[in-house]
Amino acid sequence: MKLKKIALLAFLALGLMHCKNEKSVKEGVSKEEIIFVSVKDFKNLIEEGKGTLIDVRSPKEIANGYIEGAAFLNYFDDDFEEKLKGQSKLKPLYLYCRSGARSKKAAKLFLKNGYHNVHSLVGGFKAWEAAGLIIKK
Repeated sequence: MKLKKIALLAFLALGLMHCKNEKSVKEGVSKEEIIFVSVKDFKNLIEEGKGTLIDVRSPKEIANGYIEGAAFLNYFDDDFEEKLKGQSKLKPLYLYCRSGARSKKAAKLFLKNGYHNVHSLVGGFKAWEAAGLIIKK
């Protein structure tokens, strides 16, 4: 009886993993998923210094403030997808935009281009500011 339960649990786990991978393939991204991160966790990841922080907003938005240490990669540039290929695939990526929508789209493009460990800030720069965290101008 115990062996049947273990087998059933293993079968269900495999089924769930298959569904998750199938969803990713249908969305046109790699089998990896975007890691959505809260402001607190995003700040902690940046402070660890193990990844690359990327601001995907426009220069006009950046002029109003940004997170220190960010590289700028304008999502609206015609050659955005070509430019993203210049980022290291060896480090985690921490993406943010104004509200979280663009960084999610950008993260999908990174995954599509073979990147892994891609994080997106939930609520974007607006959430960062609302939390009272330091911004550079």
